[in-house]
Amino acid sequence: MQFSHHWLSDHVDLAGIAPDEIARRLTDVGLTVELVEAHGDDTVFEIDITTNRPDAMNHRGIARELAAALKREMKPNARSISAIGRTLPPELVTVVCPNLCPRFAARVVEGVNVAPSPAWLVARLEAIGLRPINNVVDATNYVLWDLGHPLHAYDRDVLEAGRIVVRRGRIDEKLVTLDGVEKMLSPEMCVIADAAKAVGVAGVMGGEHSGVTEKTKNLLIESAWFDPGSIRRTSKMLGMHTDASHRFERGADWDAVPVALDAVASLIVELAGGKVCKGRLDVLDAADARIEKTIVLRRSRIERIAGCPIPDESIAPVLLRLGFGALATDQGWSVGVPPRRVDVEIEDDLVEEVLRHHGYNNIPAVMPSWASCEGAPSAARRREQAVRDTLLAAGLDEVVTFSFVSNEEDRIARAGLPRLGVAPEKVSAPVLANPLAETQAILRTTLLSSLLPAAAHNVRHGRRDVAIFEVGRGFLGEEEAGGAIRELRLAAFLIGGRWPETWQGRKQPDFFDAKGIVEDVLGRLGVADVSWQPIREAGEGALAPGRAAEAIVGARSVAILGELSPHVLHHYDLGGTWVAGELTLGKIFGGGTGRGVQEDHILPAPPASFSFRPFSRYPAVEFDLTLEHDRSQTLASILEFVRVRKASAAEILEFVSLKDRYDGQGVAEGKVRTTLTFVYRRGDRSLTQEEVKPVHEGVVSELLLKFEATRG
Repeated sequence: MQFSHHWLSDHVDLAGIAPDEIARRLTDVGLTVELVEAHGDDTVFEIDITTNRPDAMNHRGIARELAAALKREMKPNARSISAIGRTLPPELVTVVCPNLCPRFAARVVEGVNVAPSPAWLVARLEAIGLRPINNVVDATNYVLWDLGHPLHAYDRDVLEAGRIVVRRGRIDEKLVTLDGVEKMLSPEMCVIADAAKAVGVAGVMGGEHSGVTEKTKNLLIESAWFDPGSIRRTSKMLGMHTDASHRFERGADWDAVPVALDAVASLIVELAGGKVCKGRLDVLDAADARIEKTIVLRRSRIERIAGCPIPDESIAPVLLRLGFGALATDQGWSVGVPPRRVDVEIEDDLVEEVLRHHGYNNIPAVMPSWASCEGAPSAARRREQAVRDTLLAAGLDEVVTFSFVSNEEDRIARAGLPRLGVAPEKVSAPVLANPLAETQAILRTTLLSSLLPAAAHNVRHGRRDVAIFEVGRGFLGEEEAGGAIRELRLAAFLIGGRWPETWQGRKQPDFFDAKGIVEDVLGRLGVADVSWQPIREAGEGALAPGRAAEAIVGARSVAILGELSPHVLHHYDLGGTWVAGELTLGKIFGGGTGRGVQEDHILPAPPASFSFRPFSRYPAVEFDLTLEHDRSQTLASILEFVRVRKASAAEILEFVSLKDRYDGQGVAEGKVRTTLTFVYRRGDRSLTQEEVKPVHEGVVSELLLKFEATRG
């Protein structure tokens, strides 16, 4: 919108303030000046007025903002009216639809002389982009842009019975508006009519028949307040957008109705002569009267939003200059909000008024105070995060997949797998009543049914190295009445090429990669006593027989892992070797199984913290031992025996690891040679061979006896 510098000076003293400084001050308080341009001896400001500020869509409104920014007082409205004509009868105005027009005021001016406007008025209107028409119409436009309230003047002599009726439009009623276009009216619209016909669309545009011409002598001037929603609907239905509708549909000033009416009547008499009839007709709906609302503004609220104290001299004086009432209280102020400020409804709106005039640049940049209302993470949340951290540290990427899968995908993923404590006959996938697609018909019983398609999708798109995991839920349906669903918390992973190809070739993952990851996860959760049971079942299972195992903790199966079977690799077109694993976290810590059932668990909760033993600075003493023993004796049982034996080894046996395993030529049938490396170390001094040898020989003797082995 465009505003004139000379015009603004009528409302506030701008002496000594350069136009550029005015533009800067207005922009600082939120009324962005986009252009400052000379227009003759005047300066025009192009200002971006937001839709929530109809009070600022006029020169007095802008001047009010300038007065607050410059700490100057507003000039009074000097225009007055002298009514010397005859007294008007009350029946001159009738409002039939007060819900659409709660207030309608009118004055009559008789004996006017319609002519071109004087030079000063033409200059004012042209400066802001308006086309002068005649002294009467120009006077209504001038007051609109001066005070912000739309007005309309009718030729009273062409009004049937010389009166106004505010009513709804009628079915099939038509009206030719001032732009010469015929409009079809409807009962949803508020119209201005005389005793016989419509003469204007309320709040939008007057009719051509009742418009002011050079023959007009007697005027009826309208100043009203229309329902914003009604004007908005009417404007859209008719495809008309005018200066009047732009303001009415955003909320006009209730108190400006009589003020603007008297101002335009006075200006018309000044420009066109004539006499103002006695009595201002003001028909209003008392039930819908707009009164000044009161909002309590607290110092504490201002400080909380600003992040710093704001001095009192930047609060009450600013509000008063902006036209608010401000009565001091113990905690702040009781602020009266004038009806023109339709954008101010709550306390925070007043805080915004204070801060924009105090200056946002004067508020120090500080971090806002923050107090979390969230409690400590639950054991379940800490458990899940521990699993995620461990798998991420192992080089895997986390994915999130749908819980909905196809029957085929779930059948392939779970086929032949021991169900981690769930009887095979109990395994059935819950079926969705309204699946999104055939490929999402059931809830998965295992996360592998989601991860296998995800891995295949990556491979098809050129990603050869895929190592992914997901922490989520698997679902087991039961055939009993009620269709209960048992819910298990699961972590699954799938690896196909963890290491990129180098000049030495490509390292394919194997069973031991999966085993190491599972042991890392269980160790991170505080589960130390893990034994492994090989899976040797043949068939079309998801894991290859002889290359899979399950982890046993406390006589429970808590994890299953191994290499994917050729059948699965072929189905998903996955080349090479792929290993997969799945953990049931609910088996370790207890977990919901639907219907409020709680499983037994091995540990009450994951450890909150871990102890750290510093690395020894002293060298280790190492011995290799080769045992020839029955193939039935597993490496896991041998290592477990040594782990228990460590307590009696004078606490100098640090660890034992597998170095080699051989069952080829030279080894008896049914036997295998296992080579172990024993590492001995102290944390406070170096060990000697003489100290270590007796301890080592004691451990070896017990091993040979326990496993009926011989030295290889």
